[in-house]
Amino acid sequence: VRLLVEKQLETTISAGVAMAVTGDTARSLLARADSALYSAKAGGRNRVYQHSGHHILPYNHRAERTALPATLRLAKTPDDEHEVDGEPTASSDSPNENSRQNGPAEQDRHTSTPSPLAATP
Repeated sequence: VRLLVEKQLETTISAGVAMAVTGDTARSLLARADSALYSAKAGGRNRVYQHSGHHILPYNHRAERTALPATLRLAKTPDDEHEVDGEPTASSDSPNENSRQNGPAEQDRHTSTPSPLAATP
């Protein structure tokens, strides 16, 4: 598109997020996300609003962005074979479910490297 109009286009996005509460159905969750989206659009461009189940408020993405790296360092699952900050998060001796389905070639492709700067295929 940029070549056709000879200038760079900038896009923005508005989003609505619904926080799940006990007893939610898919329909009620989507309805709240939709309601939050319309609030975000009414608030202006490039906004995210969240519906807590009781209130619709602007989403504080700056606080989330600050907390995310710490959360990623703590997030571990039994089948996790990835590295965070250069440290393995689990033993890589057992293949994950995806590599069992797709065979050894897929397993090698998904094996993490010791350096976070190393190129992966």
